[in-house]
Amino acid sequence: MSSKVSYLADQTIDSHVLWSMGAGAIPLPILDIVAVSAIQLNMYKELCMLYQSDYNEAFAKNVIGSIAGATIAKIGASLLKSIPVVGAFLGSMPMVVLSGTSTYAMGQVFKKYLEIGEAVSAFSFDNAKKIYEDAFEKGKSYVDDLRKQANSAMGFKGEEQPQEQSKNGENNNKKTETEAESVLERLQTLSSLKEKGLLSEEEFQEKRKKILEDF
Repeated sequence: MSSKVSYLADQTIDSHVLWSMGAGAIPLPILDIVAVSAIQLNMYKELCMLYQSDYNEAFAKNVIGSIAGATIAKIGASLLKSIPVVGAFLGSMPMVVLSGTSTYAMGQVFKKYLEIGEAVSAFSFDNAKKIYEDAFEKGKSYVDDLRKQANSAMGFKGEEQPQEQSKNGENNNKKTETEAESVLERLQTLSSLKEKGLLSEEEFQEKRKKILEDF
């Protein structure tokens, strides 16, 4: 079951990366950073649901602000949007990719933290920053590939791939992603029912286990 949860966690991170890239395209300075932070917060909430961990909003905001927020502020990509011409400085790493990369890296921090089930009181910001920085470097190319895949899925022209291989890969990926999305939606519905008091803890765990086993 742990491998299934890990896979679903990766799918959750990917979806939030795409949302963050969309938020990064917001042309207004500061507003894009606020939007990306909200998306990262929601990502943590959904990951908590997958790993059966209590959601601590104050903790998540502190981590996101201290780690991801500091990185984006250091680069200053959002503010450069308000300065004509200078914005071209970001040509090698536009805010769209920066936002997605930051969310990818933040997702890796939260995923590792939730996988080991570490208590909030034992959380190490030094370790988290190291995980974030390593994931941020790896995430640059990963997010760019994800952006190209999304553009291709929406019909935008991109780099050509061998047709037969591309079609087979896309079909398999779409099937797996659709199944994962269905599972995540069902888990989110269960979590919502539990929060509203319509499901007991025992009923929630039983149904959650069944959904993951069927995946």
